[in-house]
Amino acid sequence: MKINPIMRILFYLFSVACALFLFSRGIGFNGLYGQDSYEYVRYSIALKQFLTTGEVTKLNDFFWPPLYPLAGALLSYIFPLPLSLQLISIVSFAGIFLYLYRILTLLYGTKRTSILFLLIFGFLSPYFFRLSLCVMSDTMAMFLCMASVFHTLNYYIRSKSKDFILSLCLFLLALFTRYSSFIVLFFPFLFLLKHFSGNFQVRTLALSLAAAALILTAIHFIQIDFYTPLKHPLLLHWSFSNYFLSAFNYEDGQLSYRFINAVFVAFIFIHPGFNIAGLLFTVFLLKIKWDKIKIQFILLPLLLYLLFLAGTPNQNIRFLSFTYPLALLLFYPSFEYIYEKYLSSVPIKIMSVTATIVTQLFLIFLSLSTIRQLNLSEKMLAKKIVSMEGNPAIYTNGMSGSLQVYGTKNKIIDLWKMKIDTVIFPSMLLINEKEINEKWKEKFPYQNWKYITSNFMLAPVIKDSSDWHLYEIKRK
Repeated sequence: MKINPIMRILFYLFSVACALFLFSRGIGFNGLYGQDSYEYVRYSIALKQFLTTGEVTKLNDFFWPPLYPLAGALLSYIFPLPLSLQLISIVSFAGIFLYLYRILTLLYGTKRTSILFLLIFGFLSPYFFRLSLCVMSDTMAMFLCMASVFHTLNYYIRSKSKDFILSLCLFLLALFTRYSSFIVLFFPFLFLLKHFSGNFQVRTLALSLAAAALILTAIHFIQIDFYTPLKHPLLLHWSFSNYFLSAFNYEDGQLSYRFINAVFVAFIFIHPGFNIAGLLFTVFLLKIKWDKIKIQFILLPLLLYLLFLAGTPNQNIRFLSFTYPLALLLFYPSFEYIYEKYLSSVPIKIMSVTATIVTQLFLIFLSLSTIRQLNLSEKMLAKKIVSMEGNPAIYTNGMSGSLQVYGTKNKIIDLWKMKIDTVIFPSMLLINEKEINEKWKEKFPYQNWKYITSNFMLAPVIKDSSDWHLYEIKRK
C-alpha cells in the first residue's frame, strides 16, 4: 500500500522529535541555559496571560522578535512551558532537513547520497545538533528560512502562484522569528520579486498582500515595536573595523577572543564543531562548477551573512550556526564528488562513514557538556534558594531569568541594570566572580560587586567547583 506523502512527512517529524525529546530527557537537559532561553520562557508566559486574560502590561518588555515565544505560548495549552518551546526547536530542527533534502533534490536531482550526507554532516553536526535541544529561536527561524528558499526555487522552476505566496509569508514569519533572517533571505527575496515581475498576476499579488497584511497585523497586535532591530547593540556598534578585532567593549561587557572576527566567521567552513570534513569540502569546492541559481540562493546569502556577522562586536557560535544549513547546501557537491570518486569500494565507504559518525557523536558529547553543566548549576542554585527560610532578596548578574522560571519567590535585584548604593536585608549574593572581573570590569555589575564586597561581609553558602557562588550578605 502506498503511503500518503503528508503522512510520511508527519511520521518523520514525529519520529525525530520523539528521539530528540527522549535523548534530552535522558541527559537531564530541559533546553534552558543562560539568560536568553529564560527570557523566551518569561515572555511566553506573558503572551499566554495576554491570550487568556487580555493582560498587556508585560508585553512591551521584550527585545526580540515575538513569533517563537508566541508559538510556545500557543503550544503551552497542550504542553507545559518550557517543554512547549523546546518541542518547537526540536520539530523545527527535523523540518530543516526535510526542506534541505527538497532543495538538494531541486538543485541536483534525486541522489542516494543526499540523505546520507544530511544525516552525517547535518543531523550529527555537533554545534547544530546542540541547537535542536535548546530553548532558542534559531532552529525555528532556520526552518522558516529554508522553507522560504525552497518555495522561491520552486516558484522559479514551476511559476506557481502558491509558491510565491508561501515564500513571501515564510519570509515575514522568519523575519519576526529572528531579525537576522532578513540577511539570509535578502538575495532569494530579490530573486523572487524579479521572477514575479516577469510573471506578473494581479490575483497572486492581491493574495500575497492580503496574507502579508494579516501577518503584520497579528504581529502588531501583540505590541511589537517595528523599530526594535535598529536599537540592537550589535547593530549600533557594527563596523568594518571589527573584521580585524578580537576584543570589544560595549553594553554587553568586555569581550576578548583568540581570533579576529574575519577568522571566526570562517569557522562555519573549517571548524570540526560544525563539520569534521569542512576543510576538505571547502578545498574541493574549487572543483565544482557553480551556476547562477546556486550562487544566488546559496553562496551570496551565506557570504552576506558572514560579512555582516564579522562586523558585529561579538563572537557567538550560536549566531554563526544560523547559516549552517546554507553551508550544507554548499558542501553537498564536494561530498558527492569525494564519496563517488575516492570512496570507490563498499568496505572503504562503510569504514569511512562509521568512523565519521563515531567522531561526530563524540564531538556532540563534548559540545553538550558545557551547556548541560550550566543548566544543572542553574537548577541546583534555584532549588537551594527556594528551600531557604526568610525569603531573602537575591542580588545577581545573569541568573535572574533562571531563578524566576524555577519558581523562586524572592525579590531579585539585577546588578546589571543600575548602580546600587544600599543593600536590603536579609539578602544573598549569587555571582560568577570570574565573569564579573573579566567581562564586566568598570561596568555596573563590577561596580556593584565592589560596593557589596567593600561594605559588607560575605558568608559562603554554596562555593563549589562551578563558577557560580552563593553568599549570604552580612553587615560588618
